[in-house]
Parts: sequence; C-alpha cells; structure tokens
Amino acid sequence: MHNQRYLQEVALELENLTLLIQELQKIIDAQELNEPDIVLKTATSSFMAQYYTGIENILKRISKYFSIPLPKSDSWHFELFSFFCNPPHSHLPILFTDDIKNEINELRKFRHRFHHGYSFTLEWDELLIGAKTVIDTFKPFSQNVNSFLQKSIKINS
Repeated sequence: MHNQRYLQEVALELENLTLLIQELQKIIDAQELNEPDIVLKTATSSFMAQYYTGIENILKRISKYFSIPLPKSDSWHFELFSFFCNPPHSHLPILFTDDIKNEINELRKFRHRFHHGYSFTLEWDELLIGAKTVIDTFKPFSQNVNSFLQKSIKINS
C-alpha cells in the first residue's frame, strides 16, 4: 500500500533522530572537558536545527499518510506544527502535548535563526540550554509518534 510507505519513512526519521540525540549528548559530555570553540558551537547548532527538520519531515509524512495537503502560506512551518497540537487538524494525532509544545516551537524558531545567521555568533549558554531541550523533548515526542505508528499499523493489518 502506498500510504504504508509514509509510515515506514516516519519510523526511519525516528531512527535518524535517535542517532542525532546520541551525537548531541556526546557534544554536551565533551563540553564539560573543553572550552566550546566555533566547531563545537556549529556542530551543536546544526544538530539542533536538524532535530526540528527531522520532526518536520515526520509531520509532512503523517500529513501525506492522511492525504492532508501541506499548508501553503508564508507561515506554513508554524501551521504544520499547529496541525499536531491540541486540538489537532482533522484525523491527525496530537504529537506535541502541552509538556513539550512550547519547547518544540522554540526549536522551530531556532532552526530559522540558524539557517539565516552564523552559528559562531550564538552564545554557548543558549546553545547548551537548547541542546538539553532537544534531548529532553525527544523521549515524549518519540513516544507520541510510536504510539501513532502502532495504532496505524493495527488499523492497516
């Protein structure tokens, strides 16, 4: 089934995000031993931006699974994010519960700043807080996605 492919792609995105989280944790651990330099700042900010990109890839694939068109406005990134908050868009699961919604939205904003600026201008303290936010939000987000996948697989079986 064509839509099943989207579910497989969601699962793969989660696997990739798991690897990203492991690498980000290594950076945080290494930072305790070294003064952050431009390479460490760039790697950290890149992983933080990639985290939200991975989340957005999941949102797009789930929208396609339900044949829901992606938003077309200038604020489509925020609209897509909002589709998965409470109350969700028609037929879509709630992936951003109240305990992580604000933090994930801040990471969405950070990704925009990262792509339109220079990572070496970012403050290390801000990056470290953001990196820890990524790690802290991944478990509840991935649990929500996995719950959706399990329900969808049962429905399609």
